[in-house]
Amino acid sequence: MREILIADPIAKSAIVSLQSLGLNVQNKPTLSAEQLAENIQQTDILIVRSTRVDETTITAARNLELIVRAGAGINTIDVNAATKNGIYVANCPGKNASAVAELVIGLFIVMDRNIIEATNDLGNGIWKKGAYAYGMGLAGNTLGILGFGATGQSVAEAGRGLGMNVVAWSRNLSPKRATSMGIGYCSTAQEVARRSDFVSIHLSANPSTYHLVNRRFLQQMRDGAYLVNTSRGEIIDTNALKEAIYQKGLRVALDVFEDEPLKDGHTFKDLELARVVVATPHIAASTRQAVEEVSREVIRIIGSFIASGMALNAVNAPAAIQEPGIKDSFQYAY
Repeated sequence: MREILIADPIAKSAIVSLQSLGLNVQNKPTLSAEQLAENIQQTDILIVRSTRVDETTITAARNLELIVRAGAGINTIDVNAATKNGIYVANCPGKNASAVAELVIGLFIVMDRNIIEATNDLGNGIWKKGAYAYGMGLAGNTLGILGFGATGQSVAEAGRGLGMNVVAWSRNLSPKRATSMGIGYCSTAQEVARRSDFVSIHLSANPSTYHLVNRRFLQQMRDGAYLVNTSRGEIIDTNALKEAIYQKGLRVALDVFEDEPLKDGHTFKDLELARVVVATPHIAASTRQAVEEVSREVIRIIGSFIASGMALNAVNAPAAIQEPGIKDSFQYAY
C-alpha cells in the first residue's frame, strides 16, 4: 500500500477520496519544513501547499515518487533536486484563479474608496464624508496585468466587466492573441507601468522574474497609480517599493511579501511596509470554493498517477525518465 503524507491543510473531502484510492493517508498539516524531513522517509506521495520542500527533505525521502503542490506556484519546492532524484513535481494551475481575481478587484476598490481609513474613523466616532467622497473610480481607467495565465485572464475579465480598459504583458502573449481577447498588448513590463492606472501582478517566481518590479519599473508608473501583488513577494524589490510609495504617491496592496513567516502565529517583521500599504497574509487563493477546486485536482493527479505512473500537470521530467538532451523548459512559464 502506497503511503501519502499531507503536510498542509486540504479539504476533508480530499482525505476521504485519497483513502478510497487505497492509500495509507498520513494527515499532518502542521509540520514545519524541518519536521517534514523527519516524517517523509516512508512516503510515496507528498501533498504540500505552503510548506517548503528543500533538498534535505527530498534526499531524506527514500520512496518518494510524486510531490503535488496544492496550488499553482512551485517556488517553495526544490524542483531541481526532485528531478535529480527521479521524483515528479505536479501543480494545480488555474484552479484558484477566480478567488485571486476577486481579491485583486476587492483590494483596488478598498484602496480607491478608502474603505479601511473610513471604517477606522467611524470606529473612533469621526464622520469625514467629504474626505472620502472622491475616489478615482475603476470604470474607464486602464488596468495593466503582468502575466497572463489563468489568473491574469480572470482579473482581465473582471476588470472589463467593471468597464476598465485592459492591457497586459506576458512572455506567452502575442499581439494577435491580445487582440482576439479584447485587450491591449504591451511588449514589455515597463510599457504596462507607463500605460496603466491600476497594475496587478500575476507571475511565477523564478530567476527571470526576481525583482522584475524594481526601481526602474516603479519610476515609470504614473504618480498616484495603484499596484496590487497577489503572486509572489520576490517579484517586487521591497526597498524600491517603499521609496516609490513616498516619492510617487503610489497606492499599494500586498498579499505576498519577500520575507513571509512560514506558519501561522509566526511574527511578520516588516511593519514599516505593512503600515504604508493595504496588507493581507497570503490569502488570495484561500476561499472555500478554491480549496475544493484545488483538492479535486489533487485527487485527479494522484488517481491518474496510481493508474498510469505518469503525473498530470508535471512541471519536470524526472532524471529517471528523461531522454538524452531533453531539459525541463516549462516550469518557469508565465
